Amino acid sequence: MEKVILVNEHDEQVGTMEKMEAHEKGILHRAFSVFVFNDNDDLLMQQRAVSKYHSGGLWTNTCCSHPREGEAAIIFSLEGVFATIAAWFLLNQILGANNLLGCFFILCGVLLSQLLPLIKQSV
Repeated sequence: MEKVILVNEHDEQVGTMEKMEAHEKGILHRAFSVFVFNDNDDLLMQQRAVSKYHSGGLWTNTCCSHPREGEAAIIFSLEGVFATIAAWFLLNQILGANNLLGCFFILCGVLLSQLLPLIKQSV
């Protein structure tokens, strides 16, 4: 059973819930989306499996998922930074997605997601 992190309107964790239940009830939870563009600003999209319980068969962003409890605290580790950079270079080689500004924004987003909770705790 996959659980998602429930949050309030200030992105403060308030619990966990089984993913399907959170989606069915429309409960606010953490999620992320990835948008990969090539040099021509074409967006790499995916078609969701027809068997998906929501939006089956529809075209959507490059990928999306949910962080699991405990992952958010370690995502901006040295390993996370290296994994992000390695993934970016791999995408560049495979897809020609040579967009360093995009990589910069991804790294800034990861950093910001880790610093905001620390700043909130110290205030």
